[in-house]
Amino acid sequence: MTFSSRSQCRLCAGSLVTVLELAPTPPANALIPAGDMVEGWNRLETGVEEPHYPLTLAQCATCSHVQLREVVEPALMFQDYAYQSATSPVFREHLSALGRKLSATLFPGDLVVEIGSNDGTLLRQFLPPLRSLGIDPARNLAERATNDGALTYPGFFDAAVAKAVRRSVGRARLVIGLNVLAHIPDAAGTADAIRDMLADDGELVLEVGYLPDVVATNNFPVVYHEHTDMWSLRPMRRFYESRGLYLYDAERIDSQGGSVRAFVSKRPKAPTDRLERLLGGERSLNERLAGWQARVDEVRQNIGDAVRAMKQAGHTICGYGAAAKSTTLLHACGLGRDELDCIFDLNP
Repeated sequence: MTFSSRSQCRLCAGSLVTVLELAPTPPANALIPAGDMVEGWNRLETGVEEPHYPLTLAQCATCSHVQLREVVEPALMFQDYAYQSATSPVFREHLSALGRKLSATLFPGDLVVEIGSNDGTLLRQFLPPLRSLGIDPARNLAERATNDGALTYPGFFDAAVAKAVRRSVGRARLVIGLNVLAHIPDAAGTADAIRDMLADDGELVLEVGYLPDVVATNNFPVVYHEHTDMWSLRPMRRFYESRGLYLYDAERIDSQGGSVRAFVSKRPKAPTDRLERLLGGERSLNERLAGWQARVDEVRQNIGDAVRAMKQAGHTICGYGAAAKSTTLLHACGLGRDELDCIFDLNP
């Protein structure tokens, strides 16, 4: 079995209620390798399709956390990973600015651990006398990052890895997780491992897609199997406090089409005013979620109809950017090889 379906919330075990159903898709970043392109397309022409998995968002009736019902085996998505942080100049600058900001809060000798460190673009911002270590399950990226000067352990982060880090290099003053903590099905085990790896005065800084912004902009293409969780701050605060960690600050950021950067401490801290403002703004989220399916259905129908009409009129149609989001968008709109002649992307 390559995927499983949840009936209980991964944060609090509450019951789940469906809020958005999208068309089944293959794993978003599992593109056919260039060397297999002809063979792969021939397989499609003979009717043997890539594996498609259901794509359904559900909300917890107890804590309001929104998450995927279906969980695809992580090894299928992450052990040989196509996405590289350094490909996008905009994201490189985002990581560079974040690295400078966080470095200014640290002391010589402090250890920085990044979970899901990808190709090491952010890690290389933490220069000696700071110490840094990356953890990433994509062996191809871990090897490349290490060769480029960002020491990276090739494996999934869990309690055993956290224990090994403590024993070999000590406790971390700072743990970073950018667009990765929404990728890990075992949220509780991950939070516990982070807490145990942190120094007593340590902090976790994370960035995740921000559900209120996703819903407000109808940005449903960010829903794909890697994103097991769609975070808002109210369930996040409740969850982390249940694991002995404390959300004390947060800010909206533009990254990834609308995200939130959250600051979590191992020691209790008074919440900042901007966190309280964001929490207050989430009070109407459930009402907006109630009408989301209808808004998504209208947009996907309009896009699909428009593209098919252009194709029927004899136009050549090309895509720009083979982003993971395009997998969700194309399948939701019912678009494929009959409508799109090709797609361009910078990442080989």
